[in-house]
Amino acid sequence: MPNLFEELAEQEIPPLPADFGKEVHERVNRTLVALQILDLLWRGLPLAFLHFGRAVIGLLVFTLSGKFPVEKKRETGDEKPATGN
Repeated sequence: MPNLFEELAEQEIPPLPADFGKEVHERVNRTLVALQILDLLWRGLPLAFLHFGRAVIGLLVFTLSGKFPVEKKRETGDEKPATGN
């Protein structure tokens, strides 16, 4: 029984077409651009709308009430007072 690797080593491989690399790059680039646009629409824009919405709501609250909404920091109890050392 002949060795498979020896048979493959003896077979001739046709040369690649001249524009093989160009075609591959064009297909890959189109796919990457499409995936990046989908990622932007799926994850980026909702996050941007969330942050922009918080700013608009803060503006409306300040305009109507005259008070700027400030987020309060939670105290964990682990904090030590700062010393002048």
